[in-house]
Amino acid sequence: MTVSGTNGGDPGIRLHRRQYVVGPRPCRISPDWVVVELDRGLVISHCPDLQVAHRTDRDGTRWTVIGLTSQTRSDRPDPLDDLAEATTAAVQSVYEGWAGRWTVIGAGELHLDATAQLACHWFSDDQVGTWATSSPAILNQLLGNEPDRTRQPVYARGLSWIVPPDGNVARANRLFPSQILDLLSGGTRWRRLVVPALELDIDASDEGAAQRGFITALGHSIARLPAREPKHIGLTAGADSRLVLAAALSAGVAVHLYTRRAARMSVADRLIPARLAAAVGVEHRELLPGRTDDDRVELARAHTGWFVSDGDALPFVQGVRDHFVGIEIGGQGLGVGKMKMRNLPAEIDDPAGLANRVADHLSEQPGTANRPALARWLAAVAAHQDTEPDHERVDWRDRFYMEQRAGGWQAAKEQLYDLHRHHRFFPVNSARTIGWLFAIDPTLRSTGRHRRELIALADDRLLAEPFNPAGNAFPRRTQIAHAVRVDRRGLAGRVGRRLGQR
Repeated sequence: MTVSGTNGGDPGIRLHRRQYVVGPRPCRISPDWVVVELDRGLVISHCPDLQVAHRTDRDGTRWTVIGLTSQTRSDRPDPLDDLAEATTAAVQSVYEGWAGRWTVIGAGELHLDATAQLACHWFSDDQVGTWATSSPAILNQLLGNEPDRTRQPVYARGLSWIVPPDGNVARANRLFPSQILDLLSGGTRWRRLVVPALELDIDASDEGAAQRGFITALGHSIARLPAREPKHIGLTAGADSRLVLAAALSAGVAVHLYTRRAARMSVADRLIPARLAAAVGVEHRELLPGRTDDDRVELARAHTGWFVSDGDALPFVQGVRDHFVGIEIGGQGLGVGKMKMRNLPAEIDDPAGLANRVADHLSEQPGTANRPALARWLAAVAAHQDTEPDHERVDWRDRFYMEQRAGGWQAAKEQLYDLHRHHRFFPVNSARTIGWLFAIDPTLRSTGRHRRELIALADDRLLAEPFNPAGNAFPRRTQIAHAVRVDRRGLAGRVGRRLGQR
């Protein structure tokens, strides 16, 4: 089935949808924004479309939970009840078992999800106090700044995001997933990123224990999502989306499958998803882009404060998901287990020198602001590692994925996607689930074999097709037919040029 994208298909799309601001005073960005007084003189102001709930823990501390959360542990209640049963001191260990995209505020502090998918941009000084928000555009507005348009990321060129702790808001910072923000003083403190293997009670003699623990956590968090909400999974020819689908099926969750057609789409991504869907008996749709809407381009820039590249904004600009309702489930976070950049040193002896090596490795242009920002991040990582017990220490190369690739690039796109009416959910995005992933044999993860084993464990029907085969693996006529369907205009131009040369 093919569905065309439509612009304006969601009448609820509006600037600053699903954003929040927390600080010492109310901040109604729009007249219908909700304002709630919190403890310790703090006030949260938020869009009425944003999911916000309040709970009091066993010690009487009041907590605010923002965003979509789900429980990964079968022995614990849903997140809000989990919070209510905890002591104040235990809240951090409790939320380490939550998946999704969320922020928790309480006891004067702000805590992020495992990879900061619901990002925090913050500012503090003695005159105005400390302000935190999910939106760089709103923070610019609060500070009376104009967005730095010169720092808008460039699509598919080097590091196509602004490297945390930087943003494009003057005098402000972005919070790392490894930090907790003190909303009273403007200071930060460290927290661990991952639940270590020794706390997961893994039987060392059982080679498959970590794999089963990971699949169980993944599937459980999907199964605990609101049953009434339709669930969508974007399927490609790769392993990550296939693994998320396998976990959902193993948990007995009904899903809707789709693939978004794109100009640079491979033959494999064009053909294999429909075959996989047929193998598991689920309907599959191909989503076509609508026309590029100039008003939407400006809306995307205004909503993000020029924080997302125009290329990354294209699915929103073309209205591809406008008709979605419910929850879209993605594999964001699975890259943390892929053992990337192992050709670079494991130790951070020289943050500036290592930052340049990372930037060169990722084809970042010389002289960009991202290079010194990477150096500051690496210096912060080194400082955090000095405070961590050895069993909690996370290799900086894995942290790069968590705090930069996910927390820097993906999180910025997620803030743009808040403009849609459906919600996005990432079952991997939990400190406990990532702990299960890290507990899998590194030898398996270094070759990618762990993903095949995980899919086989959850639903081996999804191994019926190869992973990301090259275009020449398909018959020539199939390649030509794919080119015609994906890029009719480009192919016609190439054919015309060839004919003109004869």
